[in-house]
Amino acid sequence: MRILQIGGMAGPGPIAGGVWRVAEMQALALADAGHDVTLVGEWLDNQPPSSANRRLLSVRPLFPGAGYRALFAKDLHATLKEFSDVDVAHIHLARDYTSTRSLAFMRKQGVPTVVQTHGMISTPSKAATKAFDSVFKRLYLTAPSKWLALTLAERVALVDYGVDECNVTDVSNAVSRPSRQWTLGPSRLFSFVSRLHPRKQADVFVRAGLEVLSEGGQAEFTVAGPDQGHGGVVRQLIESSSAREKFSLVGPIDHDSVQQLLAETYALVLPSRDEIAPMIVLEACAMGVPVVLTSDCGLAKIVSDYGAGLVVEPDDHSVAKAMKALLKSPDLAQQLSGNARRLFEERWSTPALVGQLECIYAEVSEPSGNSL
Repeated sequence: MRILQIGGMAGPGPIAGGVWRVAEMQALALADAGHDVTLVGEWLDNQPPSSANRRLLSVRPLFPGAGYRALFAKDLHATLKEFSDVDVAHIHLARDYTSTRSLAFMRKQGVPTVVQTHGMISTPSKAATKAFDSVFKRLYLTAPSKWLALTLAERVALVDYGVDECNVTDVSNAVSRPSRQWTLGPSRLFSFVSRLHPRKQADVFVRAGLEVLSEGGQAEFTVAGPDQGHGGVVRQLIESSSAREKFSLVGPIDHDSVQQLLAETYALVLPSRDEIAPMIVLEACAMGVPVVLTSDCGLAKIVSDYGAGLVVEPDDHSVAKAMKALLKSPDLAQQLSGNARRLFEERWSTPALVGQLECIYAEVSEPSGNSL
């Protein structure tokens, strides 16, 4: 099957987001299964490192002060024309220029289109988003052949937005089998690995760590990720503490460094609010790293059901309590690790994902499913 995927911001460096990582993972898994897949992404630089099956388009702001959603790719239309006869287009939709323009183009060409929003399309509350929807909502509701939802909360949000629930299909994310595996060792390092955005609550991680230390806990703490508006708060918390030598603020790190950090981590802690399906949790579980995440996360139920991590409320004390429980019981950490690996194998491995996507693509492109 010939497939076009429209991903998100691919780089350079750490500005590549979770959407791009999901799209890249899907494209690689589908290609490994024998499909002809091209992945298109945005590159915030004049010299994108494109290849035959990966087209990175140089983007620039449409106007001064424009955010990532208002980035213009002059080569987008010409690129889309090359793929106007694909069997299916899989668009990671985010109310931005590239994905919205791609959706409109594929509708005009009559290409069956699967849309995945990663929780970014829901009933708007901000005036700017409402203004955007006044122009593009009809396109969003009429162009896709199928919508993909990662969680029940995302499914509900899409239906509330106006999507026909019959056109929403559940899908899982996945990660490749990692080259490293977690083993229980002497390290008692807790790690936060994500964007330093207020929603991610790295400050809660730091304050929880300070609570653990104040009660005599023997542990260290690492905060890794690009600053997206909350780095100053986190840095001030650490520097103003008498225990600042127990904390490391390492900034953005590449994927290999993330895996190395996870391999050395006693537990991954992600105390975020309003999360859908953070890929770092999947990567941690694939390695068997115990995880602590909040009830606000869309992955909380499945992690809890499998016993692969501790699910807590998104506040300092609850996060600290979970870390103290793990410090007190290495056996608990070992148990969570084994369950995390089982969760990865059964639900979050790439073979499981490819099977899901093949069925979805066959449904939208050929009702008989014979196109595969």
